[in-house]
Amino acid sequence: MSGQFSTAELRAAIGNLRQGKSPGHDNIHPEFVTHQSETTSAWLCSFFSSCFQRSKLPKTWRRAAVIALLKPGKTAEDPKAYRPISLLCVPFKILERMILSRIEPVVDPQLPREQAGFRRGRSTVDQVTLLTQDIEDSFQAKEKVGVVLLDLTAAYDTVWHRGLHLKLLRTIPDRHMVKFIMEMLSNRSFILRTSDGQRSRLRRLRNGVPQGSVLSPLLFNIYIHDLPETTSRQYGYADDLAIMLRRTTWSAVEQGLNQDMSILAAYLRKWRLQLSTGKTVSAAYHLCNGEAKRELSVSVDNKRLEHQLAPKYLGVRLDRTLSYKRHLEEVRAKVTARVSLIRRLAGTTWGASARTLRISTQALVFSAAEYCAPVWSRSPHVKKVDPIINNALRIITGSLLKYDNPVLVSKKTDRKSWKAWPLKVSTQQPPLSGVTTREWEEEGQLWVQHVSTMPCTRTDMVNLQGQLDARLQRRQALETGICPVRRDLYSQYFDELIRQVTIHCAERGIQLLRVRDEIRMTVAAYQTLVESSYAFSLRKALQAQQGQADMENRISDLEREKQDLERQFLKRTSQQLKAQLEVTVSPKK
Repeated sequence: MSGQFSTAELRAAIGNLRQGKSPGHDNIHPEFVTHQSETTSAWLCSFFSSCFQRSKLPKTWRRAAVIALLKPGKTAEDPKAYRPISLLCVPFKILERMILSRIEPVVDPQLPREQAGFRRGRSTVDQVTLLTQDIEDSFQAKEKVGVVLLDLTAAYDTVWHRGLHLKLLRTIPDRHMVKFIMEMLSNRSFILRTSDGQRSRLRRLRNGVPQGSVLSPLLFNIYIHDLPETTSRQYGYADDLAIMLRRTTWSAVEQGLNQDMSILAAYLRKWRLQLSTGKTVSAAYHLCNGEAKRELSVSVDNKRLEHQLAPKYLGVRLDRTLSYKRHLEEVRAKVTARVSLIRRLAGTTWGASARTLRISTQALVFSAAEYCAPVWSRSPHVKKVDPIINNALRIITGSLLKYDNPVLVSKKTDRKSWKAWPLKVSTQQPPLSGVTTREWEEEGQLWVQHVSTMPCTRTDMVNLQGQLDARLQRRQALETGICPVRRDLYSQYFDELIRQVTIHCAERGIQLLRVRDEIRMTVAAYQTLVESSYAFSLRKALQAQQGQADMENRISDLEREKQDLERQFLKRTSQQLKAQLEVTVSPKK
């Protein structure tokens, strides 16, 4: 664990860097390190090893640029409503990842099973599923359930360094590694950046682990890994803690929760963590409608905790009977707003491509709609979200919805023609929830046209084929073979087929979209291959032609050199013969 760093460790750490992220105060971007040469990588690996062996770090790595992000649902005027995020130097992040890869296999087996925060193979879905499954088991056993959701004030920022040092010594057997980790946390400072570019003066940090560091979640898990045992079952995801107690009577539930909260509050005070009694809430779960408004009496330090009928745990709203009605209503509102954003990117003759729309929809819509889906997928209120998702799929395919026949709503209007007024969205709830309804005025009458719940008929498909043939003939496309016009029109025809399938079955529509994208990528790959082959042959021909010209120039140069040598040889020979002749002819003295 205390050996020299290898280039393989360095490459693995650099490979895990997320590109496009903000740099630290040294303005070194992740892309700079990703595209560095082998010589630079070898020097950087040697430098990291030297820092590790000597337990010393550059001073510039101890400084962080902090940006404050407003928490959801908070007011901007409250200073406590912001979450500080530390922008660390990229080389320091790489060193942190290399340290993390060494200590994680040693620390992870020692963490309690109830803690799932930032651990491999664990997620928030696991904790919410465990909690809801235990509550449903109590429903089957006809028991009362009490839950307390704990909130820690600035949990990461209030970690006591001396206490963390002690727990690191108990968890990590290598003393040199513990010394280096504490060196990374000591003598830290930060500068606060605001959205308008202003900066605060330099401030020192005496406690806490930086938020935004890859090493901080594991260090915090180590700091609270020895939570005392309680009669209530514990659920943890980093600093999001919850306890649950099942009993046959409410008095037993309240008594057990009060005792357990006293134990946990004493532990938190001992290790200098602050429990926010104003944000820590309790909740009751049962199937007795006669006691629907019953509130639990749970206190901490003589302060009664707030009781909520449907508290939110790890992003999921848990109501009394686990019907998830309120949670799915919130999801529907969030997804509807995001689908509206996707709709603004799309158009029949303009806008983003289908691939861009699909990626944007998966990132914005499906990420919110399918969060913790294994928990609430059996709820009957899921139908409130399904139409919104189907509408998003129709936007991806570029489809035009099929409408029922228009219905006359009112005869008392002052408008003379519908042509002067664009279509508008109705404020009434349409039969197909989540899909647009069209309204217009014609000859003083108001007409409404709802979206049909049935897919297009065979006649619609025949008409579509006729329109395709007419467009091919009108644009003078080739009858067979490769033709840009045919490719464009058949692509639109295939998109229309996908639309018809999507209206009837959204899942099959998604599969056809993937097939279409694969076909396009395959065609593009073959086209690239042909173009590269043509370019390669052309380059070879040019090289051969250039080589032939070079050879001819070389031959002409050799011919000139040969002639020069022959002239020089003849000149020397004539001079020698002349000298010999003069010697022979000259009279002897």
